[in-house]
Amino acid sequence: MVRAALIVGYIGVAVAAMWHPLVPRLFWTVLLPLLPIGIVLGGFYRWRRACPLAAFGELGTRMPRQKQRRVPKWAERHFFAMTFGLLLVMLVLRHTTTNGDGMALGVLLLALGAAAALTNAVFTGKTWCNFVCPVGFVERMYTEPASLKKVEPTSRCVRCTACKRNCPDIDQENAYWKDVHSGARRIASYAFPGLILGFYGYFWLQTGSWDFYFDGEWTRGPAPTAGFYFWPDLPPMVAATATLGGASALSVGGLVGLETLIARVWPEEARHKTLALAAGLAFLSFYAFAGAPGLGKLPGG
Repeated sequence: MVRAALIVGYIGVAVAAMWHPLVPRLFWTVLLPLLPIGIVLGGFYRWRRACPLAAFGELGTRMPRQKQRRVPKWAERHFFAMTFGLLLVMLVLRHTTTNGDGMALGVLLLALGAAAALTNAVFTGKTWCNFVCPVGFVERMYTEPASLKKVEPTSRCVRCTACKRNCPDIDQENAYWKDVHSGARRIASYAFPGLILGFYGYFWLQTGSWDFYFDGEWTRGPAPTAGFYFWPDLPPMVAATATLGGASALSVGGLVGLETLIARVWPEEARHKTLALAAGLAFLSFYAFAGAPGLGKLPGG
């Protein structure tokens, strides 16, 4: 019943976005800003059970199959980079298509739900959550190696099919320490704060003013056609990708340098401490902007 309610509610939001022009504003400035803080306060395992995309994925796992197909070995090694890459694509699409277009937002939400179901229909277990979903990257960034609150220490499947080596649904903390030195984790995690700052910074780079963002104008109509305010002929897709990619690269460079400095004092803990700093910087960067266009409309907001 809970899974069915999550799916119905998710579809309802997608359909409402296509129908009512206020829904994109509520989605981007109210619902989405609640997501990271909800994941942090609720904890990894609770979110895994409450995520509507995971509910769609569960539909896929129930499809009949001849054998349990697992992802290739390269995906196991580079899954952090895969989920980060999809997150970057989603943020570029926001700037170029979905921020103020309710129809595009609704279609995107439905497409993500269908992708989750299809992924788990083709591959075994929670392949969507563990290897593809961009929200999966965010939830692991903000809750590893362990959630703030002591919660039931598992969100494992009813029947484990070994879809993921070092599965976080069985033991999140163990999974973290097993791959804490993964190169893909390092690059993706260190890029995350820059990706967030690049996303919000592009609002200014595109229009030459913060008013466009903080007034919420970007939720009420088509995206601007200029790439940058100082280079309007550049296609927005190219400009947004360059901004988010460039900011991510700068973030990686800065945090790699910081890790080198930390290693001089705590050589055994440098990677862990830098990953924690990256998560903290990303969280603070997000909440320096997220929700402001909605809160600003409230008395005293």
